[in-house]
Amino acid sequence: MHGTWAGTGNGGGGGGGGASGLRGFAKLANRPPPNQQTGCRDPCAEIPLCRAIVTLILGGLLLIAGIVITALHYSGQLQGDDTGTVGPVLLCLGFMFCLLGIVWIPILRRKEARRQGTDFYEAQAERVRLEAARQKELAETERLHGGNPIV
Repeated sequence: MHGTWAGTGNGGGGGGGGASGLRGFAKLANRPPPNQQTGCRDPCAEIPLCRAIVTLILGGLLLIAGIVITALHYSGQLQGDDTGTVGPVLLCLGFMFCLLGIVWIPILRRKEARRQGTDFYEAQAERVRLEAARQKELAETERLHGGNPIV
């Protein structure tokens, strides 16, 4: 595990935190995403809600499987010790994944809306910077040519 987590394999020692531990985390955080390392495209990268929807569907499938197995066990059609625990476990996992997907969708929507707003403000700031640079250049040209700007 060389250099994968803060404090392991990067000279930071263990558990002390501080700047040395943060260097290892910075190395991990600045690593390019896996799809850039392998050259493969991530199909979920282009659809903002893809992972949340997949999580919601997986949770629904686990929930349905848990309901079916639990109902079959308690109706007496499934015999065995393991079927009595598998059904409720699948119910819990399905409910957990459904809840995660349901909560994740509004978070991603809010994040997307905030990112679009940020893009707008960045474009506005760039326009203001360009206009200020143009005005500065015109003023410098006027100063150099004695009040006769060359446009």
